[in-house]
Amino acid sequence: MKKSNYFIFLIALFLFTFSAQAVTFEKIQTGLHVLDDSLYLMDKQSQTVSGARFVVDEIAYTFGIGESNIYSLHRQGYTYGQIYYLYLLSRQAHRPIDYFIKQKSNGIGWGELAHRLGVHPSVLNKSRVAYNKKFKDHKGIKETPNFDDNSSSKENPGKGKDKDNSNPGQSKGNGNGNGKGKVKS
Repeated sequence: MKKSNYFIFLIALFLFTFSAQAVTFEKIQTGLHVLDDSLYLMDKQSQTVSGARFVVDEIAYTFGIGESNIYSLHRQGYTYGQIYYLYLLSRQAHRPIDYFIKQKSNGIGWGELAHRLGVHPSVLNKSRVAYNKKFKDHKGIKETPNFDDNSSSKENPGKGKDKDNSNPGQSKGNGNGNGKGKVKS
């Protein structure tokens, strides 16, 4: 009887530890919101076992690396979105990933990493979009699967309205493209 209680305690401890780790990640700030959001969604997606499997497959396929490299960085505290960004920077800047890991450990921010090498986040995002399409074509999927059991875009439509207020959640935007391009520090 005591062995079974000990076993149950270990399982409960493992599940508590895993669930506590599963929700702690920072949103990467690269200086380009669409890239930040994509990496955040990658981290959010990886919170389930099937989602993490999908994300690891995408990183391994996209950058031609072994899963052991990905898991090693993940054990060091990097989220899957951060790992993707590190490899994206590495490929774009033609530098080894260890260079960026060292810079990160010295306190350099995510956006600053690219800025110091003269790589604009929009270039990284274009590469990410192209890599994502290539991965989806390779897997034969049209859309990224939704691994979040608690959300559905059809059940939770946006609250915005288009310019004539006729279509809730269907905004076409009203920007004029004249932004200054400054990034807040």
